[in-house]
Amino acid sequence: MAICIPHASAQEGATQLEPITVEGDGKQNPKGPVKGFVAKTSATSTKTGTPLVETQQSISVITADELRAATMATAAPLRAGWPSHGDYQLMPMASMKEPGAMMLDRRQMLALLAAAALPAPALGKPIARVAAIDWAMLETSVAIGVTPIAATELFRFRLDAIEPELPDSVADLGLRGAPNFELLHLMRPEFILSSPFYAKYRDRLEAIAPVVSMPFYIKGEPPLDKALTAVKSLGDVLDRQAEAALVVEQAEQKLTEMAGALAAFSSRPSYIINIGDSRHFRAFGADSMFGSVLDRLGLPNAWTERSRFSFSASVPLETLAEAPDARIVIVSDVPVEARGGLADSKIWHALEPVRAGRVIQLANINPYGGITAAMRFARLFSTALSVEGKAL
Repeated sequence: MAICIPHASAQEGATQLEPITVEGDGKQNPKGPVKGFVAKTSATSTKTGTPLVETQQSISVITADELRAATMATAAPLRAGWPSHGDYQLMPMASMKEPGAMMLDRRQMLALLAAAALPAPALGKPIARVAAIDWAMLETSVAIGVTPIAATELFRFRLDAIEPELPDSVADLGLRGAPNFELLHLMRPEFILSSPFYAKYRDRLEAIAPVVSMPFYIKGEPPLDKALTAVKSLGDVLDRQAEAALVVEQAEQKLTEMAGALAAFSSRPSYIINIGDSRHFRAFGADSMFGSVLDRLGLPNAWTERSRFSFSASVPLETLAEAPDARIVIVSDVPVEARGGLADSKIWHALEPVRAGRVIQLANINPYGGITAAMRFARLFSTALSVEGKAL
């Protein structure tokens, strides 16, 4: 760029000066607006207008035009899982545990800035912010379309329950028996989902948010109907009545269809067990979710007593010999330390169901789950029987 200043007309007694030419390199104003998406200068590093190519550090400049071009379509999935607290958003702790999990590329950063500058799009129905202490309530909430902002023991849940799949945005509140109340308070939930299992914490939980507690497991009572009722009740609380009704309707329909398909297997009872060690197991009776589903499918349970499910498996392996015509259904993985002993166990191999090949092992299922665990057990068991055929 050059600016020429012509010399003044010669006047009597005046000195005539040579023309003055002012040249510049056309640099952008580091503090002024930039047209388009490319900025060539910045005052961030040297505090003076310096070309970016001459700045000895990495600098990214986002222009106003580029910010305006960032769409909410990109921002929505990034901010959706970060609980809002008015003027700021709390990044989920789960994502902080993974190296590089919070590294954003340029496009994502633009999208987040745009999301902060623009109002969130209006939704047809707002989704409540809930935190789940109880796993059965967690399953129920997700089933009706409400993913909790926080829940307990997520690492174990993903291993032991498998379903439903939870996004990484859900914050982990720690142990079910000792939840992180400080983090729960920071999450600012509208409701806390619990059960009578955690009644001792009710006062502390209610100091944070209203507690929604529903009973699933009561000694001597089948829990399947309670799980279906919980779907409807939680739907009322969270204003998801239509979604809850659909979940119940589909569950009832699928169970009825499975019962019809499995009628040919109803002449043989089933032991539903979980292996504790090479000499003991846990038994599921009619008051368990598995036993309750078994009854709904029209299949007899070989274990006629109440469930014997505890941390320390206490039922001797030889007890399975009491019903030699039964099939044995092992729910969830056999502990690594028990596999070798069970494979070499004379008691195990002497059992008639084992010798006859009437043993099924199902993948991991939450033994104290809700509607999701119930349907997962029904589906896996039904599939196993159908595939193996009359041998079972």
